[in-house]
Amino acid sequence: MSRIHAEILSIDPLVADVLRRYWEQDDELKFPHKARQLASELRIMTHQFSALVREQTRAVVPEWTCPRCGEPGPVNSRADYQQQGSTRRWSQARGHAGPVCASCHGQEAERKAFAAAQEEQAKRTRLWRRYWPRPLPTREPERCSIADLVFLVALTRAGASEDLAWIAPLHTLPDRLSPTAEFDEKVLLHLNGRCLTSVHTGSTFSAFEWDEKGEPGGFMVGEVFWTIGKDPEEAREFVRRAEALLKSDSWPERWLREIPTLWREVLVEECLQYLAWALDKHRLPFRPGLKTRMTFGNVLDQFSLGQVYNMTLRKTKDAAAAFQSRELSSQQHAANTVPGSIQRFADYARANDWSVYLYRRNPGVPQSFVSSVFFDTALRLGEYAFTTPLTVAEEEMDSLLRQRFETGTSFPLEFS
Repeated sequence: MSRIHAEILSIDPLVADVLRRYWEQDDELKFPHKARQLASELRIMTHQFSALVREQTRAVVPEWTCPRCGEPGPVNSRADYQQQGSTRRWSQARGHAGPVCASCHGQEAERKAFAAAQEEQAKRTRLWRRYWPRPLPTREPERCSIADLVFLVALTRAGASEDLAWIAPLHTLPDRLSPTAEFDEKVLLHLNGRCLTSVHTGSTFSAFEWDEKGEPGGFMVGEVFWTIGKDPEEAREFVRRAEALLKSDSWPERWLREIPTLWREVLVEECLQYLAWALDKHRLPFRPGLKTRMTFGNVLDQFSLGQVYNMTLRKTKDAAAAFQSRELSSQQHAANTVPGSIQRFADYARANDWSVYLYRRNPGVPQSFVSSVFFDTALRLGEYAFTTPLTVAEEEMDSLLRQRFETGTSFPLEFS
């Protein structure tokens, strides 16, 4: 006697008889009729017959009830019958309830999805309370420092949406925001600390630290989205005015005093960016610190960025060659010698009044948005910033300041 109760939906007598025999079982609860033979009687392929069984029959095993609703679940095929039987025997042997039916499983999935949605909404609400969009501290870009506007414009160019409703996370940007990862973080923290940007509450939850009460704590600077101002309209207006001011010929006087510091800082970071590229090219591991920054700051006083690129690549090649010839014990040792070698070469070249060949920008070390906005958009220097030592640039900046004091007027920034 068959354990399976099958309802045949087809009104075709031949098809109905074949489907009835498909579900028929003998006294040993085996299926006496082969599916392939039944399919041949209807002159169809086996996979077509399987689809016909699913469409034209509704089969259940009455004693196989769902532990939740008490109703028997559907059996879709002989293979499904054997699988369910195996699962139930396994569950009974271990004292477990049988599997739930598809309907109850779907309801449980819906309940979990609803609970997850509620939890997500609760987390979003907590994020909103903690990181609500702040209005800009001023609507006048003139009140900001030049670093404020350079960093802000660079960030919007690097990752802002078309309507400036949000700025993408740092790790997703296709091009470099600043020359180095350390400076990237400094730029983002600077803008956030000056209230020019806010953490976007639509950022992924994994970008935040959560306490045991489910409240957000800190955030990962490179993982969160950002916003400017309280809404996109305020962001668009402020960024538009900031860009216009950077491109104008009339700057606040204090900006002229701020330029040398930012100039030096960006060039040092560009040196570090090139050093990282050169070391990686020769497979030399190195993590630059304060000492290396000081070294590049000293060298840039007398040599241009293009000349420092020359020194960096030359001394990196020398270190790699020394390691290959076993003059140096390890790759790390070889990498550690590079900054000192650059400093010694620069001192010797200066003492002997050498003319160090000037490198151009390398395609493997592309100019960052911060560098482009500062040197090209704002200062309109182009290659001058790449080919001029810091001391020369600072002297010309002092000359511009003196001229401004004497005339009391604004004028374009023009470097010789």
